[in-house]
Amino acid sequence: MRVLLMAGVAALVGVAQAADVYKYRDASGRIIYSDSPPPKVRGAEKLPAVPTPPPTVRPTDGGAADRATAQDSAKSTAPKTLAERELESRQRREAEQEKARKAEQEAQQAAMRKQNCDAAQRQIAAIESGQRLARFNEKGEREFLDDAARARELDAARKAAADWCK
Repeated sequence: MRVLLMAGVAALVGVAQAADVYKYRDASGRIIYSDSPPPKVRGAEKLPAVPTPPPTVRPTDGGAADRATAQDSAKSTAPKTLAERELESRQRREAEQEKARKAEQEAQQAAMRKQNCDAAQRQIAAIESGQRLARFNEKGEREFLDDAARARELDAARKAAADWCK
């Protein structure tokens, strides 16, 4: 559709340029250019018509690829409207905000991993220190850990440290 419209406009421009042009001076001495022959004036001359090259229109089969190519070339050469520039600016701003939000989340996760890693390492150090360890049972009573419970706690603390301290 766009190609046909451009071809029609080019044909009309070609017809308009092919019209005769006359140059003459009026009674007050001004130079007049006109497409109609002058009234009986001395020194009137008909200017030669300047040939216009035919428009270069590429034949198309009306396929979507041709329309997409024509639209892409038109978009790349046409100046952007205010709305398009505003949209691009808004999209860039949103992308920057999203990038900053992701960086902040990653920093929070890294801080949490470090905190959990430090806690797991302190737990390992406490278990390996040899001092008596106690836990509270479901009744709220304090129970001291025997060697088997201490070994289970140490394994659990080492697994936690391996997970958090990567």
